[in-house]
Amino acid sequence: MPVRLIATDLDGTLLRGDGSVSTRTRAALDSARAAGLWVVPVTARQPRGLTLIARAAGFTGWAVCGNGAHALHLGTGEALFAQHLPVAAQRALAGALAERVPGVVFASVRAGGEVFVAQQGTRRWRRSQITGGSRAAWEGSRWRTCWPRPA
Repeated sequence: MPVRLIATDLDGTLLRGDGSVSTRTRAALDSARAAGLWVVPVTARQPRGLTLIARAAGFTGWAVCGNGAHALHLGTGEALFAQHLPVAAQRALAGALAERVPGVVFASVRAGGEVFVAQQGTRRWRRSQITGGSRAAWEGSRWRTCWPRPA
């Protein structure tokens, strides 16, 4: 059976250590596409974190993001699927982790990856991890938003 699709991870696989796409890798991706293969990024990143890489790697079709929680078309924004944990399951998981892992802190990705909220005490995020992000504290809250900037 001939190969018809290449599904590739990004961080630690396709990308160099600095998060960039090498000329050689881009040429290989372009050759695969020219040969009629689908080339699909599959990543833990949210769509927002895939935008710059998509341009550099020539990804314009489907992508699987958020550790498989959703798939979307990078060119049109059309959602193929989105499957997230119910709030009750999230709370149960957070509670179990908090009991077993001293000092654990949590982050939440919302609005299809467009909003990232982290509990105060999380490590500083590198700008490369949060493309286009801002680090602004929510007044009177134990959460801080990394993007978008609160009104």
